[in-house]
Amino acid sequence: HGQSSNPALDDILRSAGITVGLLSRDGAFVDGEPAGPEEATRRQATQFLLRHPHVEAVVSTVSPLQAKRQGLIHDSCDVAAIIDTGSDGDVEEVRQGLEVAIRATRGKLVVDAESELALSAVRDLDPERLVMVSVNADKAAFRHWKAALRQWLAAGGAAATITQDQGEQFIVLTDGEGTVLSVPVAAVPELAERPSRGRLQAHLFAVALAHAMGRTGEEITSALRSDQPALRSVSSPREMAHEDK
Repeated sequence: HGQSSNPALDDILRSAGITVGLLSRDGAFVDGEPAGPEEATRRQATQFLLRHPHVEAVVSTVSPLQAKRQGLIHDSCDVAAIIDTGSDGDVEEVRQGLEVAIRATRGKLVVDAESELALSAVRDLDPERLVMVSVNADKAAFRHWKAALRQWLAAGGAAATITQDQGEQFIVLTDGEGTVLSVPVAAVPELAERPSRGRLQAHLFAVALAHAMGRTGEEITSALRSDQPALRSVSSPREMAHEDK
């Protein structure tokens, strides 16, 4: 599944001055500090964050199977990301779970462009609502994605990718109007020493989610380059939803 994008998204939003409520398998956090009742259930922790007087944005995760069987806990969300549909569980149940998340999302969806199931789930949506993410878009085996990306951007979509330039890797966010941001991977403290695929993917999703939530390229770039510490223990989700209060 790769590392969750929750900590990186938490960092970006907090760097932009937003008070963030983060829900992980270890409980609820407000601006990086433990909060809420001890040994609370997921539902209780979520409700605590949603009702917190200072929290402006809530970041949480749920798998497609959880969404299918238990719902999303909250009624709707502003932005959702289909991070990795994986291979466990019944494919039809996973598909139904993704549909639950999509129906509950009022704004944009961030989608793993390398997952056929994720792509099929958003096939009929307006491209302007979607932000594609691909770690491998610049590699030889994914050259065909370049043409698809151009068509995607022309239709009003956006994309977050890892690109290579003279041997250096960059996190690049592009929309129909051009490049929103381009940051060297080596300039991101969280990635400089350990740029694993999971970490790269987590940061791409965080960048795409922050963009979908209206953060500017300058805000996101500043957050990526900062040394603000992130929580390390967040679980690896297959679908992540952000809810703005």
